Amino acid sequence: MGKNEVPPVSRKKTKLATFKAGRLAQRALAFTKEVLAQSGPRRSGSLAALEAAEAIRGELETTCDTVESRQVPIDSKVNTRLFALVVYAYPAIVLLCLVGLPYLGLLLSALMLRFGFETFGRYKPRYLAPTEMGANVHGIKEPVNAVESTIVFTAHHDSAPIERFEKKKAMIPFGLIGGAALLSLLQTVVELTQLRLFRINFPPILLFLLGLGLLGGLYYVRTLLAYYTDEVAPGAGDNLVSVGILAALAHHFKAEPLSRTRVVFASFDGEEIFLQGSAAWYEAHKEELEGAVVLNFDSIFSAERLVFLERDANATQPLSKTLARKCVNIARSMGYDASSLSIPILGGATDAASAARIGLEATTLTASSWSDGVYHTKEDTLEAIEPESVERAIGIAIRLARLLDQNRLWDDDLPVEEEKDEEPVNPTLVFSKITRR
Repeated sequence: MGKNEVPPVSRKKTKLATFKAGRLAQRALAFTKEVLAQSGPRRSGSLAALEAAEAIRGELETTCDTVESRQVPIDSKVNTRLFALVVYAYPAIVLLCLVGLPYLGLLLSALMLRFGFETFGRYKPRYLAPTEMGANVHGIKEPVNAVESTIVFTAHHDSAPIERFEKKKAMIPFGLIGGAALLSLLQTVVELTQLRLFRINFPPILLFLLGLGLLGGLYYVRTLLAYYTDEVAPGAGDNLVSVGILAALAHHFKAEPLSRTRVVFASFDGEEIFLQGSAAWYEAHKEELEGAVVLNFDSIFSAERLVFLERDANATQPLSKTLARKCVNIARSMGYDASSLSIPILGGATDAASAARIGLEATTLTASSWSDGVYHTKEDTLEAIEPESVERAIGIAIRLARLLDQNRLWDDDLPVEEEKDEEPVNPTLVFSKITRR
């Protein structure tokens, strides 16, 4: 058998596996429907999100050996804080240039750009002021024998506020502060080179022209303070059905426990506002999770769009390329079309980024027909989810766990995807509309 050939799978086993995954998918969808009816849309840190977390805990208690629900502080304003800061920072930077203090203007610009990149670029906000209290929930299913490995299946139960603007328009504050930084830099160079004539006659005109042009941008940034509407998406496919997948997997591994692999099922709050729930959970549990393999589920809609992420957080956070491509091979060996890609710039982030940041082998399985633009909209309902996508996600997860339990996941004799060039950082085909994330 060649290195890149997929081993044959008997029809009997395939039918049996499909039957099991089909029943589990029905269970996952039923759980999703139940929680949607009970809690409705679930803004991060809201009472509805807490009710959903309680329902998830109750479900896991029927299947897991131990279950824990822990409160997590949620800063619900962090997603619009940059807009508010720019409204004050930009005029201050221009004023500092006008009064002959461009060095301070340059410093303020650098601090603002750093804040913006860390928060909106890397999805790693450093300055949080919690305003709400959410809840993370996880359950653990122990193996029959002593623990030799751990696999973690994750999802998030909060749903997204509906945006009023396209995400590209939210980049205007970066451009505004970038322009102010260039202004400060030019004025600083003038001050340092002591070109008095140039300094007296030209910079004031330049400041006036640039300031006049950028004031229009400042006015627009003020409108971005209302970037989000008051409505929240139902969040069936993004991402409550993924929580249903966790519940279905927990039922499966209760009936058919692994031999030497501990299975953890975790659902987070706060994913839609910079991964706050998962960041707190992984930080709290990083010691006991050392060496774990993590498969995160996010936006499971379309059976024909199975994608495992190799990079996350606007392509700034590497995930496990090896795990992503192993999962692709697992999917293909089961007869499913799948690929591994980087999330694009402006694509947002998933909870796998939080796992990767503490050194775990992690990837996200997403199955989205991005061209439909369903997620983060009112149309993100149960009807938008293809049941077969749920079935395929469950089947892949079960096989991944079995291979890890058999200590075969990293074997060279597994089907290995053909070597390929590096995926572009910002692919435009499959993820053409991922920018709402």
